[in-house]
Amino acid sequence: MRSYKINRDTLETKISVEINLDGSGKSKIDTGIGFFDHMLTLMAFHGKFDINIKCEGDTYVDDHHTIEDIGIALGQCVKNALGNRRGIKRYSTVFIPMDESLAQTSIDISNRPYLVFNAEFKDKRVGNMTTQMVKEFFRAFVNESRVTLHINLLYGENDHHKIEAIFKSFARALKEAIKIAITIPIVSYQSKSFNKNTIFIPKAIINIFIIGSPKLSNNNFIKLLFFFAAIIFVPYFFLLSITSFVVRPLVFIVFLLINTIRFIFFYNKKYSTIFQKKKLKFNF
Repeated sequence: MRSYKINRDTLETKISVEINLDGSGKSKIDTGIGFFDHMLTLMAFHGKFDINIKCEGDTYVDDHHTIEDIGIALGQCVKNALGNRRGIKRYSTVFIPMDESLAQTSIDISNRPYLVFNAEFKDKRVGNMTTQMVKEFFRAFVNESRVTLHINLLYGENDHHKIEAIFKSFARALKEAIKIAITIPIVSYQSKSFNKNTIFIPKAIINIFIIGSPKLSNNNFIKLLFFFAAIIFVPYFFLLSITSFVVRPLVFIVFLLINTIRFIFFYNKKYSTIFQKKKLKFNF
């Protein structure tokens, strides 16, 4: 389970952020900024991340410190939850429409922080969130998570729809980029040569064998070990169970035949007299 929790206290904000990258989309968000809560909830749902955020900020001044500091804390959580990043797909590009708006997000989990943000908004605010802070949130996230992120709003009219399309496309792109993909050599039995093929192992299978340890979940050698163990032992136990269903009826049939023969030879008078004449002895 790739998860991390952080508490961040500054003069302006007091923040607690917890994320599970292999979650189911559950969230509990309280930032004090209603529209921002809505966007983060959508991010958790579409990325299938479990996110808990609690923030007490100086919103009586404005929303700048709250949104930026949450971006910082969330970026640090993602970075630490991913660990050494080995075995992930790394790249992803996602297009998401929201009514008349269309957003594109491309991401590279590269350890090189860089943000390209091409989006314009008509209004200064949507709800109680300033539209300028959308870019500032992603800038803070990129700098702390150390990813390369390109966000392009291709077109749109309603600012609410524009921002929602951006957050949804970002969440789905991040979800796709952090999926685990393990590359292993596969032997060709005809040519006896090695062909490099990529086997994508669903995270659910990884989690069956690697239970809740960040060190193990980021160790590809351990993953491969459990993967090959599953390949070897799962068919073995399957065959063992099938064999038990086959062998038991066979044993019963053989036992029935033996007792039938014994009945014919020892309890049937006709056959018993024949064998007595031939002076045959049977010892059972």
